[in-house]
Amino acid sequence: MGINRRPNYLARALASVALCAAAAPAAASAQGHLYVSNEGANSISVVDRKADSVIATIHVGNRPRGTALSPDKKTVYVALGRDNTVGVIDIAKGVVTDRIPVGVDPEQVAVGKDGKTIYVSNEDPGLATAVDVATKRTVFSVPVGKEPEGVLVTPDGSKVYVTNESSSTVTVLTRRRARRKRIFLWVLDHDSSPFLATAPTRS
Repeated sequence: MGINRRPNYLARALASVALCAAAAPAAASAQGHLYVSNEGANSISVVDRKADSVIATIHVGNRPRGTALSPDKKTVYVALGRDNTVGVIDIAKGVVTDRIPVGVDPEQVAVGKDGKTIYVSNEDPGLATAVDVATKRTVFSVPVGKEPEGVLVTPDGSKVYVTNESSSTVTVLTRRRARRKRIFLWVLDHDSSPFLATAPTRS
């Protein structure tokens, strides 16, 4: 198979996904603090970056893994692998205020540019799932590769990259406007032949 040359942006994006997948434990950063997941202790450590010390511990649920910061920097999301949810941490309060069902075995989580959608890699079933934060409705849940790990949303929100550990691949999900309709479809780019991967969602 020939090499399909892409812009440098793609290389940077894939590098970011690889770093996300390799991070253990995962950490999000906000207001001079790091939010680090402790998988064995079922907690998040809040680390003061200047003092280089833990200033708080937040108990979140079972098997916390990847974390992500909301665009407004008011919320930290944490994938809870054994609870099949994403915990919602209010940064100001320092507590979990909600849990969002995201399917079996969430590994990593990313947030869309508008903060309305979270994207999760479901490791055991080999899926990528998107959920509306406000309604908790599943936007899509589609097969990707084996043991999906890292998740990255492009800055313009048009693509989601998912690294697949055991299949040594990166899945690219692309948001496209359906012809003559005010809806968007998510399609899975595969061997340069996109095919429909999910149900449509309203814009």
